[in-house]
Amino acid sequence: MAKYSITFTCGHEETHQLFGRHREKERRIEWMENNMVCSECYKKQIQEARKTATATAIEAAAERGLPDLTGTEKQIAWAETLRSRILESIEKMMGDPELAEYVKFTREQVETVYQMISAEDSSRFWIDHRDNNIDHLVGRIIQSIPDPEKEAELKLKHAAEAEATLRPPEPKTETVARIERHERSITITFPEKRDDFREVVKLKLGFRWRNDCWSRPAAIKSIIADELIGYAGHKLLANGFIVMITDPDMRQAAIDGSIKGRWVVEKKGKFALRWERDSDLYSEAKRLTGSRWDKPFVTVPGEHFTEVLDFAEIHDFDISAGAKELAIVAEAEKIASLEVDVEETPAKKKGRPDLDIPDKETIDDEFRDDIDPTPGTQASAIAAAGFDPVALGGKIVDGKIFKPDADPNSPGECERCGHPGIWIAGAGMTLCHRHQDDY
Repeated sequence: MAKYSITFTCGHEETHQLFGRHREKERRIEWMENNMVCSECYKKQIQEARKTATATAIEAAAERGLPDLTGTEKQIAWAETLRSRILESIEKMMGDPELAEYVKFTREQVETVYQMISAEDSSRFWIDHRDNNIDHLVGRIIQSIPDPEKEAELKLKHAAEAEATLRPPEPKTETVARIERHERSITITFPEKRDDFREVVKLKLGFRWRNDCWSRPAAIKSIIADELIGYAGHKLLANGFIVMITDPDMRQAAIDGSIKGRWVVEKKGKFALRWERDSDLYSEAKRLTGSRWDKPFVTVPGEHFTEVLDFAEIHDFDISAGAKELAIVAEAEKIASLEVDVEETPAKKKGRPDLDIPDKETIDDEFRDDIDPTPGTQASAIAAAGFDPVALGGKIVDGKIFKPDADPNSPGECERCGHPGIWIAGAGMTLCHRHQDDY
């Protein structure tokens, strides 16, 4: 490290400290003496160059018809050159035939930006954007250009939102609860954390916090979604919160409280009864024929539509279109069914049938053995043949001839065929006259 005295091209001499090898320092000193001026002369050259550039920029601004810049003297001098450079870059962009190939905006948009930026007379604007890429600068200005159609649409949106907003007499907060219907859910957007609001939407209305909003599923066939909006709006208004509801019917329902929070809907071919948490109708609903708990519903088969409709009328339930259709179908099926009057056939008893016992027991004359054999009986036939059954040792019982070992005093059923018979001692069983020889 050493200090060297160097004489510059302007003739002035200055001392500079140089580093490195001796040969490199010698080459450096030679180059400085042949190509550089001293520090004071360099500052004068810069000032002259700036004055020249400023004068050129002012002249170009006058030719373009640009307004005079505002600011301090130094700011204006600097901003004049910056404005000239930026406008020249935009002019080149407008004249580029391949503009659309590398930028996302049209030539007409660039021309609009050029007209807007040319009217800018603040030195600060040009100084603040001196290092911006020209494409980014143009793009940012294009985005800031107001779109008349979008502005008109925004005004209509604000007017519609104002009309859809309902305020209680003394709201607890100015934050608005937006109640909206989506394809599969009802959402309440409320960008403020409040325990009293949470108590209403979660504990009383059954909403859950999902994706930065309060949400509740609302498939069309499982709940009357539109009416849930009116019911939730009424609850929030009653608790002192501002609400926004775009549907005019549900907005009116939120005002007058006409929706009770009790619904009968259709679910998988059954009636599904649901009520909000401020009501307790479970014990009543479970009395319906065929009712079952299917969280969060009490379901009832469609054939009991009469009971369900009466229950809905008594307890002020709203009936969905799907539930009404289910009731119509069930009633049509009932009308189309065949009505018959049938008495139950008594079951046939097993074993011996019951016989009627006469009030007075009598014996027909043809079966009596204390009188002459009656014509047409087995005994009369033998007697007609010239034989006396009794003389031969036989016995006549009810007109039928039995063997001598038969006991007329022991009647019963034949163990072979079940017909009336008497005890045969030799057989050791009760037999009729046809089977008395079966031993």
